[in-house]
Amino acid sequence: MAHPVAITCEIFQVGGQELTAAEDAAIYALAFQGRAALVDTGAGRGRRRLLHHLAAVGILPEHIEMLLLTHCHFDHAGGACDPRQPLGCPVVAHTLDADFLERGD
Repeated sequence: MAHPVAITCEIFQVGGQELTAAEDAAIYALAFQGRAALVDTGAGRGRRRLLHHLAAVGILPEHIEMLLLTHCHFDHAGGACDPRQPLGCPVVAHTLDADFLERGD
């Protein structure tokens, strides 16, 4: 299994094709002083690996305060509902994507 990639001491790639699932675009975690945000979710098939990679870089689910979706393509946002449930954080997306995301399209 591949390992998360530290981009800086506060930015990590925790998901993507080699890290979580073949269908996933890059998933990033931003961590600052015990608080974190997740950027994109991938397609949603690698949730267990995603949570494992977050823990490996010292980010616990309760640290994540926000899920930021760059756009609603399935490889970026297909797993938005799935990881949001264990993380319990709000989802932030562009208003034009909101309807598609709410319907699960």
